[in-house]
Amino acid sequence: MENKTVILGYHQIFNSTLPATKYAVSKDLFRKQLLYLRSNNFSGLSLSDVFTHLQAKKDFEKKNVVLTFDDGLSSHFDLAYPMLMEVGFTGSFFIIVSFVGRKGYMSWSQLRQMLDSGMEIGSHGLSHNLLNIMTAKQIEEELSSSKRILEDGLGKEINILSVPRGQYNRKIKMIAAALGYKVICSSDPCYIDRYSSPFALGRFFIESRDSFKDFHDVLSGSFLAGIKINFRVAFFRLLRCM
Repeated sequence: MENKTVILGYHQIFNSTLPATKYAVSKDLFRKQLLYLRSNNFSGLSLSDVFTHLQAKKDFEKKNVVLTFDDGLSSHFDLAYPMLMEVGFTGSFFIIVSFVGRKGYMSWSQLRQMLDSGMEIGSHGLSHNLLNIMTAKQIEEELSSSKRILEDGLGKEINILSVPRGQYNRKIKMIAAALGYKVICSSDPCYIDRYSSPFALGRFFIESRDSFKDFHDVLSGSFLAGIKINFRVAFFRLLRCM
């Protein structure tokens, strides 16, 4: 992992009263992961930090990690955010803009509080619909509207994007760049180095089926961990196409 960094992705964080789904991680396991990162001297980067490294073609130091969260769920504020503050890590939260304020999702006041505390906010689209099956006009509406609404609601420039369900293409990247986005995150699992494109940043998503050993293996750059997660991503993409 020398001169590389890893971007981790999370969806739901659940407590003991909520059932787990394959996209969820328990708060106890999440806390264990954060404490491991802190005790093993990992540095928490924001995606803005990653962009700065890539623009300068600068090598990453050892033991860097980026923590990202998709969908703007209320558990991100209630459970993940306090733990991030406790251990001194930042998080990058991607928001489905039309869902803000709905039951189970964060409110504008919660987003502003996290932003004021040093967390990073980005777009996860306006509707969470797949961008790669849209026309260019529809893509532009999804990305421009979500960006504008977030900027109006938070009073800060929004320039990071997580494409819904991780699927994107060259057309999406070109439109996003024209609208002022600087970073695009996908769900393709890969490590980031100085030669990575900021418009194709892969992430390793942590799910309920992943053990703590799986988490450790991803951080250490294990070849077998990469194969396992790549296979899982390919399998679920195939299911979506059937």
